[in-house]
Amino acid sequence: MSELLKPVLKNMSDPKQKEYQQPHTAAVVPAGLIKNVIDFSNRIKDKILVIKLSAAIIDNDELLTNFAENVHLINSCGARVCIVHDHGSIVSDILQSLGFDEKIINNTKVADHKSTQIIEMVVSGYINKLIVSKFCSLGCNAVGISGKDGNLIQAKKSKLLYKKVSEPDIIDIGFISEPIIVNPEILMNFEENNIIPVISPIASDENGRTHLLDVNLTTAIVSSALDADHLILPCEERILDSKDLTYRDIDMLQKILNSRSSNPKISNIIKAAITAIENSTHMVHFVNPKMKDSVLLAVFQAED
Repeated sequence: MSELLKPVLKNMSDPKQKEYQQPHTAAVVPAGLIKNVIDFSNRIKDKILVIKLSAAIIDNDELLTNFAENVHLINSCGARVCIVHDHGSIVSDILQSLGFDEKIINNTKVADHKSTQIIEMVVSGYINKLIVSKFCSLGCNAVGISGKDGNLIQAKKSKLLYKKVSEPDIIDIGFISEPIIVNPEILMNFEENNIIPVISPIASDENGRTHLLDVNLTTAIVSSALDADHLILPCEERILDSKDLTYRDIDMLQKILNSRSSNPKISNIIKAAITAIENSTHMVHFVNPKMKDSVLLAVFQAED
């Protein structure tokens, strides 16, 4: 899909494109496709899309390139895009490679003050900038920020698994902390200047302690703060046997949650989707992160 759309969007968006084209070039792209692209552009112009970038895509350069191309095409059509990225197993792998032993308290992994600095460096420094570099290399105007920047996101430790630990600065990498407040003004400034913010899931609580955030919930909270038209959540496991993976109905999502409650990964994603729709997100799309062009197809095929 993206390969077909590229030549059309390039011609539409490039102000330096020559007015006169050789006659044979017009036949490269079918007229029907051009009409579809124009219709697609009109439908998503000025729409707000919030997308979770999953670890499965970050870990695969081919998928990351394809993801960035999809976002670039959508952004070229006039949509406003905001991305919250995952971190996967990279954090644990780098901690181990640097000789940091993971501390376990009551079967829960935690990080002391020194490990916290490494985790933040990996997530906000290495992973975030890797993603931003990929976007910029494809022509996107992207900027990497963390939840700490400008107090974008405030976090809190989950009460469910709160552990009394003596260290002054804690990131629980077994059970992720929760975002509670998002300052949308910072993101709106990016929107006005057609900049794609790439947000790393790191934030501070009211006491200045650092937290690694639940990425699904963070994406949902950011989507709600921006009154997003589309929230895109990658999910490697099928939510339903149905091919329709776009939802606006909370009751339907609640039924899915009840039927899949035994699967923690699925239930976490569904809860995030419910949170988003309850708080003014228009629709949620579940996409397969390992399928190329899944983001583009989800938005392209969505009904208003």
